[in-house]
Amino acid sequence: MATSVPGNRTEIIQCSATICRAGTRHLAFRGIDKACFWLYNRVYMRTNRSASSCKRCTAADVARRAGVERSTVSRVLNQAFVNHRYDPRTVARIRDAAAKLGYQPSLAARSLRAGRSYMLAMVVSDIGNPFFAEMASVVESRARSRGYRTLIANTAEDGKLQAALLKDLVACGVDGVILSPSGDAGCAELKRRHVPVVTVDRPLPDHGMSYVGLDNHAAGRMLGEHLRELGYGRVTVLTSGVADDPTPDQRYAGLREGLGEGIAVTRWVAGACDVPGAIRKTMDKSRGEQAKHHAMVGLVNSCTVMALHELLEMNLAIPGDIGVAGIDDFSAATIFRPAITVVAQPLTRIAEQAVELLCDAMAGRSAEIKTRLLSPALLVRQSLQRIKPSTTLMETEQ
Repeated sequence: MATSVPGNRTEIIQCSATICRAGTRHLAFRGIDKACFWLYNRVYMRTNRSASSCKRCTAADVARRAGVERSTVSRVLNQAFVNHRYDPRTVARIRDAAAKLGYQPSLAARSLRAGRSYMLAMVVSDIGNPFFAEMASVVESRARSRGYRTLIANTAEDGKLQAALLKDLVACGVDGVILSPSGDAGCAELKRRHVPVVTVDRPLPDHGMSYVGLDNHAAGRMLGEHLRELGYGRVTVLTSGVADDPTPDQRYAGLREGLGEGIAVTRWVAGACDVPGAIRKTMDKSRGEQAKHHAMVGLVNSCTVMALHELLEMNLAIPGDIGVAGIDDFSAATIFRPAITVVAQPLTRIAEQAVELLCDAMAGRSAEIKTRLLSPALLVRQSLQRIKPSTTLMETEQ
């Protein structure tokens, strides 16, 4: 005799749970009421339909649907049939079958077969800096054109974080790394594991790694010569204070060379002093006619922006009251009024050549350690003016 139909929601749930635990549909024919059987089918069959619909489509499924061998599917979909000739109709049939089945090649399987992940990493020191954001965009585009995917990581100028990130990236199986280093933390591990590395922005000459970047001394000299030609007699220089970064010193040495003798130079290092306060003190001392012979230079784009912010807060006219220039271009440099004169890095070329060197190393085409210093470009805008040379002043450095 059939059991009674469950009378409320709780009883229905308990009954369906009992049936599901039994795990056999034929229980319905052993006295289970039709209502319970219907409920069981709703719970049990929906679960199984969902499970089967989530099954990943494989190359074998595509091969069966297209009526070809699995190896043919692999060659066609991976575009690896240079040495094989297939009828265009066969290729179209395979691609049509893959589209209808929703087939996606397995990157994990591809990596196992090839012994490579086809992934590279770009590790930058400050992703908030527009310079690195733009470089990462170019690296990703160029790497993708060569068949690589790019992972991007930010160390935030933290050596310990850099070491941890590099360790994680090696564990992920990246084939190579483009690194803007925050010191050398973690680099020994990359070398020990024979992971190809190309550094950008800051070199690591003691670690045997290729480097692509700006000729910093030439950039400083180019800006110094331009300031001297315009007749500036006093220059205040703002530099970054990142440890183990030779860039500011190289640019400063070039700037001094380009300025030559007879021009007063004051250098302020961000982090080592109150730069905004120093700017105000410097301007207070050079009020009057002498201020018109004064220029402020940022040796990196963040310092140039800092100088602009303080000078505008002081309601100083640029270039009427003071000239402003910098090394490293930035998007806002053309938005400011007047637009800011800068010495620019060939950012796109740096990124392209870094990808080129890394791909050569990853493919085993070259194990040679290379250094490529690229020439800067002076972008003359409206933040400097031509003035009469000032009298000779003694150099000061802070």
